[in-house]
Amino acid sequence: MLLTLMLAALASSTVCISGAVQKPGCYRLTEPMPVVQLIDLADGLRSTADGDHIQIRRAGGRVETFDYTRLFTDVRPRAIPQLQRGDRVEVSVRRR
Repeated sequence: MLLTLMLAALASSTVCISGAVQKPGCYRLTEPMPVVQLIDLADGLRSTADGDHIQIRRAGGRVETFDYTRLFTDVRPRAIPQLQRGDRVEVSVRRR
């Protein structure tokens, strides 16, 4: 029972990133984290990544799309999504 509780606590204090990043996996989260920080922890996007359509799957089931490439091309700053415990980020491969 204690092991189950410890594993549940560990799972709920992480955010995961998968797909076209250098180091996919789950990373420890102690407070809300900007999605760009998680991408940095994963050593960045692969050259094949579709940075225009990064999916953020919220722990509650909602899905958001984030355009990472606009951070570098827009003149006006954009709001950067903050990740919460249990969120998952999926980076797909760019279609040709």
